[in-house]
Amino acid sequence: MTDGRSARRLGVAGAMAALVFAIVPAAATASDGETALRSWLGDLDAAHQWSARFSLIESERGGRKITLRNLTIASFPAGLTISAPEVVLEGGVRLDDGALRAGSVRVDQLTLTTDGLEVEIEGLVADGGRLPALTGYVWNPDKPFTTIGRTYGLLAGMAADSLRIARVGLTESADGIESLIGYGDIAVERWHQGEIASMSVGPTRMETPNPGGLIRFSVGGLEVFDIDLDAFAHSLDPARYEGGRGDGVWRRAVGRTRYDGVAIDAPDIAVTVADVTVEAMRLRQSDRSFAAFLDAAAARPELLDDEPEVIGRTYDGLSTVAIGRLVVEDIDVEARGIDGLRLARFALADASSERLGEMVFEDFAAAVPGEGFFEVDRFALGRLVLPSGDEVRRAIATEALNGLTGQLGFLEIAGLDFQSYNQPRTKLDRFRLDMRDYVGRIPSFVNLEMEGLQLGANLVADRQVRAYLDELGYDRIDADLAMRVTWDAEQRTVAVDGFRFAMRDFGDIRGEARFEGLAPDSLDDLSTIMRQKDAVKFAGGRMEFRDDSIVARGLAMQARRMQVETEVFREQIASALPFMISFLGTPEFQREIVPVLQAFIRTPGALTIASEPAEPVSLSDLEGAIFLAPSSLPDMLAVTVTGDNGNDTGGGDLRPAITPDE
Repeated sequence: MTDGRSARRLGVAGAMAALVFAIVPAAATASDGETALRSWLGDLDAAHQWSARFSLIESERGGRKITLRNLTIASFPAGLTISAPEVVLEGGVRLDDGALRAGSVRVDQLTLTTDGLEVEIEGLVADGGRLPALTGYVWNPDKPFTTIGRTYGLLAGMAADSLRIARVGLTESADGIESLIGYGDIAVERWHQGEIASMSVGPTRMETPNPGGLIRFSVGGLEVFDIDLDAFAHSLDPARYEGGRGDGVWRRAVGRTRYDGVAIDAPDIAVTVADVTVEAMRLRQSDRSFAAFLDAAAARPELLDDEPEVIGRTYDGLSTVAIGRLVVEDIDVEARGIDGLRLARFALADASSERLGEMVFEDFAAAVPGEGFFEVDRFALGRLVLPSGDEVRRAIATEALNGLTGQLGFLEIAGLDFQSYNQPRTKLDRFRLDMRDYVGRIPSFVNLEMEGLQLGANLVADRQVRAYLDELGYDRIDADLAMRVTWDAEQRTVAVDGFRFAMRDFGDIRGEARFEGLAPDSLDDLSTIMRQKDAVKFAGGRMEFRDDSIVARGLAMQARRMQVETEVFREQIASALPFMISFLGTPEFQREIVPVLQAFIRTPGALTIASEPAEPVSLSDLEGAIFLAPSSLPDMLAVTVTGDNGNDTGGGDLRPAITPDE
């Protein structure tokens, strides 16, 4: 856990990084620059918690060029010190609101220090702009996160036509350990009215020791466009929350951010990322500000042990951010214990605490020596509606987070291929699940498509089923599945159509069904459907089975058990069929279906069972008939059976054509 001092340093580091720009006087056209500068520094020196000192001011060209020597600005008791051996300004004028305008400013060396943190800035040049008075700004290291929010407000009052910094170096010292961060070639363009048109940063390096060795982090370059500083202040500064409550209004904060060439090198692991792009970042005020809690936790880390409070405040923080699009390209990981991990692309679209438009992983592969490998061409989910803030807070208060559910729009998997140690290879060509038009927690429309599922038969969980598959000759399963369900909540009808289960060397099952009486007002989730057995009724349907050798396999299996020839056993079953189904007690129905079933056994092809009851049958009546009076089912459901005989696929090798991959 981060201690209080480190947390304060983290907050101070962020605020200091922002204040780097706040000390750069910006543009002006007035002549008496020395008077304006002395006035600005004098007001700062007289302000509460601030002092400003210098050894000499020199003016040239009639006051147009001013050189300020040995400048030191300090904030107390915060312990912040800003110093520069020389500051050169061109022009300067004091505005009515206390701001300072200067034509240009040059600082060859600038140093900021506080509480174990030192920032060194080299080669700073700014042209044109405006620097607000700092007299109302309070630097409070005991409230680092609140200070960050207020610093953004200060920066929003600045302006600069352009700003260049050759290098920024940060050194943090904690418990005798130094962490170093270096930024190069910083450029800012068109900083006016709280907005920055663009900012770029050259190569960035960070080094920090840990018990296992040195950790290095680097970025080849950074570009940021269309920054709204006031949007950050509005979201982060608790003083902007009127009455302590947030307004929840989204504001564009950053148009586009791009990181180029990210690398992390740590003991036992190295990570490289080719490119990271973030577009359309928005910010808003949460229902309540989380800055005060983070300030308190920085001083008292034990507050982080209050799990419900931490979860709630974390949600508050997450609810302030929305991203239009995030794309991470070409992630490679090298680590001890793995042969490699690669992800070609990770992307988010329309992401916030309220919804997720899409999350995508593309071309992911990982391999562990002696354990196996995993690959997937595409994994995606989206159109996800998340629980509301009120639902989250109620769940936190009642410790019922497990009850939180969202509304998933789709889930897609393509090109899945994996194999674990000493197990057959598993593949999936494509899986797609679509859901929409939710009524409460239940989707009114569900469409499922699965193609090319291939797995070893020994992976089937049920031991008895595995034994049957082995006896039937299935080493491997190759199957497709599809189904569509549509629920009309107003009419209380459910239609299941497009159902298909096809397994190679087994058969193809297709069907459809209709139900009535499913009421939304008594449906909490899918598990409660069976509690409505009296109300939900079966209205009709049909199922078609087309054989692909399962009949021959089943007959051959039974023939082996009875130690007779398969064809002999086949004819025995066909001949005995009238006696085998006589328990139904429905002579007319039996006379209709016996010839169809006998033909199907002798020459397997297709078999179709249809049901069109005169009146819908409740699930409870159907359940009772199955267990207590099965002979009533044909009349109750108005069942008809028809056949379309094909060619016999039995005999010969009953092992599947698909063999396990090596």
